[in-house]
Amino acid sequence: MGYYIETKLPLNKADQLLTIAGVEEVSALAASPDRSGQTVSVCVVQNGEFDAAAVCFNDSEYKDFLQPDGRPKRWLIFPRNVVLTLCPSVEYMLVPLNPAQSI
Repeated sequence: MGYYIETKLPLNKADQLLTIAGVEEVSALAASPDRSGQTVSVCVVQNGEFDAAAVCFNDSEYKDFLQPDGRPKRWLIFPRNVVLTLCPSVEYMLVPLNPAQSI
């Protein structure tokens, strides 16, 4: 099972999430996982009656969502602390931060 970010409305999740400070929309290739752990990629997948905002916490998760499957997808980059606020349960899956790094 993956980790997902919930929003107030089930549709247009990417647009809702882009209103949060520090969140940016990028191309799929630019959304590859950040090895420093400072940012986290999120793939928003349109599923008809709802959108799913999937946290891509590692290479495998990223590659799974990168595969074409006929569904429209938008890629967002989040500051790590924002993802942890919206989906705290993903914390143990994220790249650990070096103690010298600030969030």
